[in-house]
Amino acid sequence: MNKYIEYYSKKNVSPVKQDISDISGHIERRLALYRLLGVTPATLKGSRVLEVGPGSGYNSVVTASCKPAEYSLVEPNLTGYREMLELFGRFDFSGTRLSFNDVTLENFNEKPFDVVLCEGLIPGLDDKAGFLKKLTCFAEDKGSVLVITCIDTISIFFENARRYLAKKIIDKHGITDFDKQVDHLCVIFEKHLKTLKGVTRFTTDWVIDAILNPAAANHDFSFRDAMEVLRDDFFFLGASPDIFTNTVWYKNLPHDPKDYNNIYETQFAELWHNLIHYKICEQPREAEKNIKLFNICTEFNDAINENIFENADNDGKIISLLSDAAENLSSAANVYEAIRQFTDILNSECFNADEMMQKYPLFCEAFGRGQQYFSFVRK
Repeated sequence: MNKYIEYYSKKNVSPVKQDISDISGHIERRLALYRLLGVTPATLKGSRVLEVGPGSGYNSVVTASCKPAEYSLVEPNLTGYREMLELFGRFDFSGTRLSFNDVTLENFNEKPFDVVLCEGLIPGLDDKAGFLKKLTCFAEDKGSVLVITCIDTISIFFENARRYLAKKIIDKHGITDFDKQVDHLCVIFEKHLKTLKGVTRFTTDWVIDAILNPAAANHDFSFRDAMEVLRDDFFFLGASPDIFTNTVWYKNLPHDPKDYNNIYETQFAELWHNLIHYKICEQPREAEKNIKLFNICTEFNDAINENIFENADNDGKIISLLSDAAENLSSAANVYEAIRQFTDILNSECFNADEMMQKYPLFCEAFGRGQQYFSFVRK
């Protein structure tokens, strides 16, 4: 049992629900993502599709609406599995052979699929690379498409900051009951989330999953890590956010996946810092400076985990790492100031939602490009 399933089962939750009251808008948003990934409705129509970890199925109904011939969904969290069955029961997908499986991937019978989807799962697992290797077994035919998501300590820097802030708030108010912790943190962070346009996730689910979920402490599986597994057998296809450019004439493109993927791996190393804040679009810079930033963010993540789970007395270290991160990103004024504002929140213990928004708006609206989507095609 992985940490996600253990946590979801213990709390009897599936915190991935979305507001789909505007179903046409929901469909259009999802199809826009698929376009960036090179996965069009025509790609899905008549195909054999596997989705691993669909949760309650809110995104899956869009995939099903594209009329794949066969759609297998693997969801071992029983709460999510039951909610998925209930959701799918509201729609007519009679043209698709649906298969719902409440098992782990390890217990799912292997066979090839045309499209394999795995969203929001791999970065929180213990054996991330091993799971991805297992996933590739289901996309073994030439031209089959694999879609995954990545998260790393740069892209969730500000989310990690909020996990630390949440611990401070909970401790100050002496809140031990889980439901009361959720309610209190929703009051604080709902105002932050409302600064994001296009949010469809419920604040309660976000707090349960991104702030209080122990699996969030283990979120570190970057595009670099994914390429370690995929670079020899899959060609990079698309991304969201799409930070890449390939200006090579198609007649000169490498035919070997490793050489082809190197174009994107090199760019990622130079653009990595842009994942720290969804509003910035900085120029490429030395890969070494981004590696240093990654190391700072990773140490920041580790220090926060020690503080939360081991009650480590390391507040001074965390403040010092915030200063290091700000210095590394001094050219990005909004990011630099957001980090400074967060430091001021901690030092002043400004834990009132309205006061925080009024005094420290740049931190309150600071979110990273936390989860990135990447697609690949089998050579």
